Amino acid sequence: MNQIERRKLLKWATPIIGVVILPVHAVTSSAPPRNSPPSGVKPTTTKPPVTTKPPIDHEPKKVLCHQPGTPAEQTIEVPQSAAPGHLGHGDTVGACEK
Repeated sequence: MNQIERRKLLKWATPIIGVVILPVHAVTSSAPPRNSPPSGVKPTTTKPPVTTKPPIDHEPKKVLCHQPGTPAEQTIEVPQSAAPGHLGHGDTVGACEK
């Protein structure tokens, strides 16, 4: 099939069935896949670092009065690591008195 015949075929086939026929050299490549390392380089496998901090769900809890003196006041329990943030915006240590 010559180039002119191929163009006629593409003109006819593309709008009707949505298929584009590419020449063989356009769909084959000798390049490595995008995510593979360059040739001669072996991929390394590394393990994620081991964390010594326990997950938040297993951390000891601290009882706080959340937003004391407001309609949203309530007693909450938060992980000890989150307590400084709560205390920094006005929450107080201990249960609310309501």
